[in-house]
Amino acid sequence: MLMQKVLVLKKGDQRYFPGTNEIQAKEFECYCEDSKDEKRSNAQIPVYLKPTSRSKCKAKLRIARQRGGEWTVDRFVMEHNHEMLAADQRHLLRSSRNISYAQKSILESMVNYGIIVWKATCCMVNEAQGPQNLSFIRKDAYDYLGRIKKQTKVENGDASALLHHFINKSNKESNFYWNVQLDDDNSHELLP
Repeated sequence: MLMQKVLVLKKGDQRYFPGTNEIQAKEFECYCEDSKDEKRSNAQIPVYLKPTSRSKCKAKLRIARQRGGEWTVDRFVMEHNHEMLAADQRHLLRSSRNISYAQKSILESMVNYGIIVWKATCCMVNEAQGPQNLSFIRKDAYDYLGRIKKQTKVENGDASALLHHFINKSNKESNFYWNVQLDDDNSHELLP
């Protein structure tokens, strides 16, 4: 059986006509084109020793044009120095992953009802009939819920700042009145 392979591209260099913002040439490179760790090794920043998908692959496509002319292929290097990604692994690419609004809502609801994140994602994988049919991976779910939790903390911090502002204002102005009610978990709720 012939297995389909997927090529992952990234944007490369872009050239402009002199003195304008009109594009003259554009490159698209294989995602494995450069070595990430090598670029950072010149700086005095520690580099984590983890596997990398970069292999200095030279495969690329360069398109160019003359001023006012049609785009033509200027350079095409097809040879890769690494294995290509199997088509059934496409859902693992960061560029292919996205949590839809409906999925975010379902995920939040499940977690709010006490279902832990990995079980919630497993349930969603089963509902989608496999991980390749779900547009995100478990890490994306944890990242999304972490951002929501962080935003909630900021909002709580904003409520505390507002509470302190009201306390200071009422100390300075005798006619200023405000009231607050605390939830069971001591969250602030301002009353009109």
